[in-house]
Amino acid sequence: MQPTRRVPSSPQPGADLVEVLTVAREREGHLLTAGEHAVLDRILALDPEALELYARLHARVGPVFRVGSLPYTLDVPSAVARLDRDGLAHTRLPDGRCLAAFDAEGLRAACRRLGLPTGGARPALEGRLGGRSWVDESVVEVGHRGLLRRMDRVYLQSPWADRSLLVAERLGNLRWARYTPTGGPGLWPDRRTLTTWERARGGEWVDPGEPLRLALQGPPAAGWSAWSRAVEAVLATGPDADTLRALLAAGAAVRIPLVRALEAEGRHAEAFAACAGPRDAAEGLALTRTAARLARRLGVGVPPHPPLQEPRVRSFVLAPGPPSGGRPTWVVDDVARTVEASMIALVRAAGRAATHAENWLWTSLYALVFRDLYFLPVPGMLPTPRRAGPLDVGTAGFASRRAAAVDARLRALAEEGPARFVSGWEGERLAGLADGEAASAAAASVPGAMAAAVLGRLAREGWDAARGLPDLYLPPGPAVRLEGAVPGALSAEALLAEVKGPTDALRDEQRVWHHHLRCAAIPVELWILR
Repeated sequence: MQPTRRVPSSPQPGADLVEVLTVAREREGHLLTAGEHAVLDRILALDPEALELYARLHARVGPVFRVGSLPYTLDVPSAVARLDRDGLAHTRLPDGRCLAAFDAEGLRAACRRLGLPTGGARPALEGRLGGRSWVDESVVEVGHRGLLRRMDRVYLQSPWADRSLLVAERLGNLRWARYTPTGGPGLWPDRRTLTTWERARGGEWVDPGEPLRLALQGPPAAGWSAWSRAVEAVLATGPDADTLRALLAAGAAVRIPLVRALEAEGRHAEAFAACAGPRDAAEGLALTRTAARLARRLGVGVPPHPPLQEPRVRSFVLAPGPPSGGRPTWVVDDVARTVEASMIALVRAAGRAATHAENWLWTSLYALVFRDLYFLPVPGMLPTPRRAGPLDVGTAGFASRRAAAVDARLRALAEEGPARFVSGWEGERLAGLADGEAASAAAASVPGAMAAAVLGRLAREGWDAARGLPDLYLPPGPAVRLEGAVPGALSAEALLAEVKGPTDALRDEQRVWHHHLRCAAIPVELWILR
């Protein structure tokens, strides 16, 4: 797979805006209303200077600007007048709307002209000018910012990206993989899904009952919807057990809140029954503990749960340092560091390398190892060009839709290690890739069995399973002794280590990872700082 660099037709923001609006409307015009189409027609009909100014204003922070302060080599007043005439900007603003266009010094100057006190911070200055006529220069408010943000999302098929990506691409700082789009509805199959997602993102529900109505519809088959945010909003209200049972039936991961709610309502037999059934590993640990407690209350037996395999424990004794940012620190080589950084310093002082890997290393290796599988022609998963991955990347659906290819890659990964698969990356943008250079460098040292054990679980369960991955990765190196550690001998093999301070406790997600790695014969340790 070779990367490609797509160069827009012009280095000017106006040309970028035309491309975004034209292509987005061609691809997914069904997401827009007739009124929005009319606004786009007016934008695309602008003369070059007005178009250029409009694009530049939308790229700036804030909607209101002093016309005389706009530092562009354009006939700014004439362009503003044309935008105002076409309803794309507004210049007849009440003075109160103009406050945001002025910095504190501009507000002081206005107070001085009116004979008002000029001292104090911005809120005091705004309060003195409130209700007065004080603006003595032209101010413009750019219109339709929400629509253009929507068009950026539709064009780039990303909830977060904007047109600045086109600039980075043109400068050669950003590359996209070359692939053939597979079609499909994109992130939002219809306007209702899009607008609901936009409102949910800002917590702007139609009414208090909307989150529950939406949550009970279940998750989308693909793309982006407000479903997960709706579930979060319902849980924030402290719902009763019957509501939680309905959410569970709709596909929400709420079994633990359901059991707790049933127990709090005195429905102990129902709570005990709800502990049974399919569940993920971390959820299973919590429910096993709850089921044992409920069984004692009900006087019934509980099926035994096979114990999890536990990591080897290594204890350290270090001198405490002063708190840093609210976190305790520990002294290594006369330098106070956080618990993870102190362990890395201790290992390096002994002559071994160590990396604070946690999630970033493994999701980055996921992206690099599976990068060619990202762009397999799976129907509907690559609706448009310029994507960093398919719609189902980072979910369990990624592996299930590409089962043969993913299984073959994992087998090869276990035999060879990740270096060969990572070496073909040439800087293209990939979903999940946090630091391509660092991950590429680390890949040469990650044993194949370790990479396959971690990436296999992430592929089957999705990136949510990355929670609980061990803190540190130690590549193979010389056998050394660690100062202040019991046991002190560190073997030459690669190692994953979870680091805990004196008051820290293992989370269930971490215990599950330890069990998973031990079952795969991957060296993993729990390092406890005493």
